[in-house]
Amino acid sequence: MKPLQKAIFERRSLRALVGRAKGGTHVNDDMFRWMTRGPLRDMVAAIELPAFLPRDLFHEMLEEPNDFLWSLFVFDLFDRHVLRQAALSSK
Repeated sequence: MKPLQKAIFERRSLRALVGRAKGGTHVNDDMFRWMTRGPLRDMVAAIELPAFLPRDLFHEMLEEPNDFLWSLFVFDLFDRHVLRQAALSSK
């Protein structure tokens, strides 16, 4: 937990929350299944690949998804639906 959040929680008498163990930040198996065979498959396959990522490596990740593919997916969605829309609206 970040120091500022921790200090605020402690001042608000939420010590039990501050001291409790937190979960990991990895993507769970259900999401990986959805990325390979489920409703996210088409969206993941449509990711605009960054120049540093070879297409064959990307296709391997489609078959065996990992946290990096999830990050690419989330960034691609953010780029398409937030950054580009903001750029269009500012013109």
